[in-house]
Amino acid sequence: MRIICNDQDLKLLELHRAITPNLLLFLRDDLAQNLSWICEAVPNEVSLDDHGPIFLLELGDNPRGMGPAGLPSRIGGLLGLIPEHVEEVNLDGNMFWKALVVIGNSYAPTYWIPVGMDSELDQHLSKYLDEPKS
Repeated sequence: MRIICNDQDLKLLELHRAITPNLLLFLRDDLAQNLSWICEAVPNEVSLDDHGPIFLLELGDNPRGMGPAGLPSRIGGLLGLIPEHVEEVNLDGNMFWKALVVIGNSYAPTYWIPVGMDSELDQHLSKYLDEPKS
C-alpha cells in the first residue's frame, strides 16, 4: 500500500518509477483536488495527514486488515465502510475503484483499489458506484 499525503510523496513515486505515468497524473490531480478542499495553499506546503490521505492499494494488500489506513479489522476494513463516492477508473487497461470515505466531520481518505483484488470488495463497492454523468 502506498500512502500519499503531499506532492513530495508523488515525486518519490515518480523518481523511483513505482507507478505508471498515467496513474501518477491521476493521483496528482486527486491530490490537488483534495488539497483545494482544505485551503488554497501550494500542494507541497500542505499535507493530507490530518484530513485523509490517498491510499493506493496494491495486489496482495489485505482489504480486511487496513489498520495502517485507519480501518481496523474489527469493522472489516474496507468492507465495513459505506463510501461517500465510488467510481471506476480505467488506466491503460488497468481498472481501479476510486472510493472516497468520510470518517467523522474532517477526515476523508481516498482509496485507489485495483478491481479484482478481492471479489467480495468488488461486490461491496459496486453497490455504491456513482452513475456516469452524461
